[in-house]
Amino acid sequence: DLRNEKHSIRVLVMLGRWLSRYSRTRRIVYVSEASSAHHINYGYSSEKALVIPNGFDCHDFRPDPILRAATRQRLGMEPHHLLVGSFGRFHPVKDHETLICAFAQVVSRISTARLVLAGSGITDSNDELASLLMAHGVADKVVLLGLCDDMPALYNALDLYVLSSRSESFPNVLGESCAVGVPCVTTDVGDAARIIEGTGRVVPSGDACALAQAMRLFLE
Repeated sequence: DLRNEKHSIRVLVMLGRWLSRYSRTRRIVYVSEASSAHHINYGYSSEKALVIPNGFDCHDFRPDPILRAATRQRLGMEPHHLLVGSFGRFHPVKDHETLICAFAQVVSRISTARLVLAGSGITDSNDELASLLMAHGVADKVVLLGLCDDMPALYNALDLYVLSSRSESFPNVLGESCAVGVPCVTTDVGDAARIIEGTGRVVPSGDACALAQAMRLFLE
């Protein structure tokens, strides 16, 4: 949704539309079917569209029981804790509000559930995020990590990955989770449903109750 983007991004998208039709451009490469469809709807050339999905390094992203145990200990998790993860920058399009609301519903039924968040702006100094956690009464059950560079370790620590975004193109986090062997719950955005086809649950975006129900299905 271009309304969620900066003015400079909107200008570039519109400029790209013109260039796609009237320049010597031979191919326009997209990482997702959703991205290709959106740009064609914006007026980009459909004849030049080519989709090449992102790939994943399955040497780095793979199940590792030893790494799992070490990372969970580092995060302060007990063996009985059921750890849910969601990794992405703090931005309205990622919809952390719906995620936290859903998690609050989950933890009211499953007291051993815990949530770990990572990404730019995901820190204790983020007053908006802290207020959300306090308002839903889950501040003591959520770990905020900020930017991280040890993603294979974090994925291995999880029991469930959740994507709550309102919009995506090709969310790499889902492919990385699947490569590590972690089941996923995702909103129906971008190519998310294609990525986890048959291996997780897809729910409407912005629906905290549906997201919570899908999370409980796995954790129970």
